[in-house]
Amino acid sequence: MDPGCRPLPPLAVTAAKRRRTAAMRFWAEKPVAARLGWRSQWRW
Repeated sequence: MDPGCRPLPPLAVTAAKRRRTAAMRFWAEKPVAARLGWRSQWRW
C-alpha cells in the first residue's frame, strides 16, 4: 500500500452518501414493500 493513497477517496465518500440518500428516498417512497419482506432481503 502506498502511504500517499488515502483509505477512503472523496469519490467513494460521495458515492456512499448518494447511495445512502437514494436508499432513504426509496424506503420513504415504498414503506409497503419494506413491510412485505424487503427487510429480510436487505438484512436490516
